[in-house]
Amino acid sequence: MYRKRLRTYKKAAWQLQTTDPAASQTVNAIFDLDNYLDAFLQDLRESRKEVVISSPAITLSRAEKVLQAMEGRNEVDVVIFTAADDGWDGTRDAAIHQLKKEGFSVRELDDPVDPFSVIDRELVWDGGINLLGPEDAWNHLIRVKDKVAAAELLEMVVESW
Repeated sequence: MYRKRLRTYKKAAWQLQTTDPAASQTVNAIFDLDNYLDAFLQDLRESRKEVVISSPAITLSRAEKVLQAMEGRNEVDVVIFTAADDGWDGTRDAAIHQLKKEGFSVRELDDPVDPFSVIDRELVWDGGINLLGPEDAWNHLIRVKDKVAAAELLEMVVESW
């Protein structure tokens, strides 16, 4: 089933990403656990105005990577949506405290949230990989520039908030 989905994506002009750093910023790309993080952090570093991250869970180690990528980027508004109770014991509260301390807005929602990110209201990262929390090795993310998709994802979290 997995290979069939990938073939379908390829037919629709989607590209599977390798670990080649030169190709890491390709739009309409499919990423997995092994190759998404560097490209995602690069997109954060290149953001101009706004970053929205929706993450079901938050860990301190992942929050620190995002904080490093956004260091000195005070002109960029960062809003994070997460579940009020992510079900994970550990570093969640410390991570949220650190994110808020650095000027990020963290909004805890009663309803579960889907993992995605919208950068500058046009660049979308969407899929099954939790961008700020524990990861599942079998999940993937797509990266696409699409203002309509970005607006739809933002509408989902704004309605919950």
